[in-house]
Amino acid sequence: MTNLQTEWREDELLATATVAEPLIVQGMRCHGGFDAGGEYVSPRTKYRVPATAAWQDAHREAFGTEIIDAPLATWPTSYPNVAQSSPPRRLERRGRPEVPRRRRRRR
Repeated sequence: MTNLQTEWREDELLATATVAEPLIVQGMRCHGGFDAGGEYVSPRTKYRVPATAAWQDAHREAFGTEIIDAPLATWPTSYPNVAQSSPPRRLERRGRPEVPRRRRRRR
């Protein structure tokens, strides 16, 4: 049985590791940063990475199987796609980039 911690508080799962250098893109500070070795550190992963590893180990022990690999390429495409969620071109041609609201029916 694994002796790794598998129960975490919310504040622990949202904690961000201290970074040696922040991530700056075009003068704007972004989430995450770089450790002393120059490796990127994602935000809110101080305890989340070890927690995920512990949960996966606990799963392997409990079920005797590996975690199912489901690559994103095998997932169905999202609906609506980007083109379908964009405003109709005819509105952009009229200088109205927003989609008009439906009018309420009068009773």
